[in-house]
This record gives sequence, structure tokens and C-alpha cells, in this order.
Amino acid sequence: MKMLKMTAALVGCLGSAAAGQQLDLTLPDMSDPAARAETCASHRVENPTPAWTFGLSAREGYRALLLQQIYRAMAAEAVVEAQSCTCETRYPSWDAADAIYQERYHGLDMFEHQRIGREYNQHYNRFRRDMLALCETLEAQG
Repeated sequence: MKMLKMTAALVGCLGSAAAGQQLDLTLPDMSDPAARAETCASHRVENPTPAWTFGLSAREGYRALLLQQIYRAMAAEAVVEAQSCTCETRYPSWDAADAIYQERYHGLDMFEHQRIGREYNQHYNRFRRDMLALCETLEAQG
């Protein structure tokens, strides 16, 4: 069903292009500071997830998931506290989250990872609305 919807959407886009409207598939100029702030894509590429997360088996995926939950909660809190939605604030280095994971949670079992992950999700959700509202406000101000 998803494939059918995606195909229909693509056909709709191509159909509008055939009707005289052109699709703009031009990538933004990432050397332009405004484009970089808008997408933050280059910052995320320059700041990859720790390498150890890529070597995990499917059975150990819960480890990478907890690291991501820690990272996301820390980033949301940092945005709200700093009152800043820059790429550096929204997508900080993974070092702090990785250090917390390694020091506190690395040796725990899957069930403990899941329990702790729920706590980090709750922490993220406490900051989420404020973070989104702040970023929308700052974006509207230009």
C-alpha cells in the first residue's frame, strides 16, 4: 500500500511537470550560510554517529537506540536552555552522549536499556514543545 501511495505521488509530480510545470530538484548551495542554517545537512554529515554503533548486530541494536535517545534528549534541552536553534545547538557532537552511555549504561542488559530509554524519551518530551516553538519563532524572525 505504501509503495502504491509513493508511486502515485511520484506520478502526480511527474504529471504536473509534464503539464508545463517544472520540478526544481536543485540542491541548495551549502556554501551559503542561509542554506546551511535551513537544512543543517552538512553539519549532520560532519558530525556522524559514533562508529561503534555501525558494528552492532541486530540483537544489539538496543545499544545504539539508547545512545540516540540520550543524544536527542540532550540536544532538545540544549536548544531550550541556550534559546538557540543553530545547527551546532540542534546537532551537537555525539561525544557527550557517548560518554554518558559508556560510563553509565554500556554493561546493562537489554531490559535496562529499554527502561532507561523510556526515561530519556520522557526527558526529551519535556523540552520538545518549547524547542519546536522556539525554532519556529526564530525561523520566522529570519
